Amino acid sequence: MNQDIPPPAEQASAIGNEVSMVPLYLLVGYGFALLAVVVGIAYYFLKDKLFAKKTKNKGLPEVDDMTTSNTVGLGDVAYLAKLLKPDSSHDDVLFAVASTPENVAYGLRNFRHVEKIRQERIKEDLEEAKAAKPKNVATSDAMFNLDDAGWADDDDGDDEKAKAAAQAEEEKKKAREDLKKAVGKEKVKMEGIDDGVLGQKWVEKVLGSKGKWPPTDLGILNGKKFDYEGKMVSPLDHPGLRRNICMITGRLNSMVLNGHQELCK
Repeated sequence: MNQDIPPPAEQASAIGNEVSMVPLYLLVGYGFALLAVVVGIAYYFLKDKLFAKKTKNKGLPEVDDMTTSNTVGLGDVAYLAKLLKPDSSHDDVLFAVASTPENVAYGLRNFRHVEKIRQERIKEDLEEAKAAKPKNVATSDAMFNLDDAGWADDDDGDDEKAKAAAQAEEEKKKAREDLKKAVGKEKVKMEGIDDGVLGQKWVEKVLGSKGKWPPTDLGILNGKKFDYEGKMVSPLDHPGLRRNICMITGRLNSMVLNGHQELCK
């Protein structure tokens, strides 16, 4: 059995080899850690360029690192830490989250996106109405010639009117189809333009009828001002923040909205 045990000299040599590998492992570990730090620093300074390419398809808002990272920015963390206290209420927490810099920017982006689509839709409708407008029919002397036999034939007059109406409707239909092909997309249904479309204005109207809008107390946001296009405005005068507050108020009063007959219809 003693033959399987290496001599003391060989044991010492093996232990020395193992010990000599420790600095190598440490060096490799430090190397990976240093590489991770360098990559992290590079990402921090270059992330704006990495996410500079934005998507502009499918009619959706532009997407950048704020929407793709799905993380809370350091600015938001600092904002919440400064605004909230241990005795802050649940409403304070909700309003604070709604008013963080990133959430306000995201709400404003969506507001502007909707307004852009609204203006495009109005322009499309005007172009369609213009294209569908019947051409002026030239008046000829024959229209006032009463000498022709059968000028008072009611049946012939009704047939001509029916044909003219059918032709006008066909021209309108063709104009709508041509416009749709030219635009290259279906119309986006918009609140305030199309019937049966419910949006933020409807939510505010319904909540207002129940005394829930505008909020009588914004808690932690009372008296605060926010920058909007170079002006300091109140929370409800800021379109992006107003959208966020409306969404929170609507969620808190979901029973009022979900059971409304207009929404059910």
